[in-house]
Amino acid sequence: MRQANRTSWSAARLVVLCALAAAPAARGQENDFGERKIAIEQVPAVPRAAILKAVGDGRIADIGEIRENGKVVRYDVECIRGGKEIDIIVAPDGKLLTERDEGTSGQAPAAATIEKGKLTPQAEATVRKTWPKATIKDIDVEGADGISLHKIELSVGGKEMEAEIAPDGTLVSTQTDVAEKDLPAGLRAAVRKVVGDGTIGTIEKEVVTATVEKGRIIPLVGPFVLYEVKFSKGTERHEVKLSPDGSPACKPGPWRSVFAVDKKLLASAGHNNPYFPLVPGYRIHLSGGGETVIISVLDETKVVDGVETRVVEERESKDKRLVEVSRNYMAIDRTTGDVYYFGEDVDVYDRSGKVAGHGGAWLAGVNGARFGLLMPAAPVIGDRYYQEVAPKIAMDRAENVTLHATLKTPMKTFGKCLYVRESSDLESGFSHKWYAAGIGMIGDDELRLVKVEAPAASGD
Repeated sequence: MRQANRTSWSAARLVVLCALAAAPAARGQENDFGERKIAIEQVPAVPRAAILKAVGDGRIADIGEIRENGKVVRYDVECIRGGKEIDIIVAPDGKLLTERDEGTSGQAPAAATIEKGKLTPQAEATVRKTWPKATIKDIDVEGADGISLHKIELSVGGKEMEAEIAPDGTLVSTQTDVAEKDLPAGLRAAVRKVVGDGTIGTIEKEVVTATVEKGRIIPLVGPFVLYEVKFSKGTERHEVKLSPDGSPACKPGPWRSVFAVDKKLLASAGHNNPYFPLVPGYRIHLSGGGETVIISVLDETKVVDGVETRVVEERESKDKRLVEVSRNYMAIDRTTGDVYYFGEDVDVYDRSGKVAGHGGAWLAGVNGARFGLLMPAAPVIGDRYYQEVAPKIAMDRAENVTLHATLKTPMKTFGKCLYVRESSDLESGFSHKWYAAGIGMIGDDELRLVKVEAPAASGD
């Protein structure tokens, strides 16, 4: 992470671990997905008191106000207490819903074993709390990336459903069959478009609340919903996964960090990624909160890890003072349009205008670093992938949340945008980015697009 608390195109602009009492005024800007970052002073009195009590002598790092249908349903709090990262979830009425030690939680106890036909006490408590009137019809065991899960069949209110629950009681996912007529209108239209003159077999709604990664249960920031549609056309059987807005989706799983790419197909320039025009001369300007960032696709290349990459320069200024310049190395797949990230060189400037450091610099092929996926040309909702793979230096990653975001910028209001939530193995917190097809990045946390410059030869 660069010293100015900004990262490159691929890196998450992460929250600094400090008390929110000193948070900048730019906080509190709401995104389009039911979550906004707020300061502790913005939390109503009752849940605020509960948060402060739970945090104790710790330090608040981040507070997310989570909304559903315009109503606040919970507050997600990240704090540092006793040298450990703690996640706290508080309801609007002040009830403490969850407190999770990120250093130890999520790992099933070594002695926890499960068997078919029997629930652990923690799993049984989850079932009874979540579905107090449910009838358990079957209890099976399912393996998932180094851990065994309960696979439970339930009858809830006369409807059949399945649930995956970890031995420690963490609810991983639920699956229920739904009828086409009960789908939201937009999703129903998307299903009809995909199925065409085929015949629908089943539509299953899956709600994913946690993932399993190397034997650890990792709760998601919020529930992820997808619909699996099975249909037939003649003798052929098909299956497609869609998000609630009708976009292509996949079930969130472990973060992808290895990409099967033929380097011979990578080029240093290309137009075939709608969210990242890798075209020399293309430039975007973003501004917000006293900060400006200019990102330019230069007429320069650099060979990194055996690949000719394009140099994409990012110049960041705060209060009109240059604070950082990074030269990022990108390549685009000529066949798929996916853009890959091969590293960066960084110059960090002090107040006198002199270079004071090079924090965050890395190159693929050096010291075990590998290239990452910066931007897929055809994003799939739920896909999670590393953008940087440089151990102990840069381990930034991205999750595609929706293709139907709306974002207001000084240039215009953009609809049907890609919203990406970013994080890092090396830092806590999240960063939020928005992309518009045909333009590229239009929002980066508090930054918003103010100007686009396209080379005349591009025809844009």
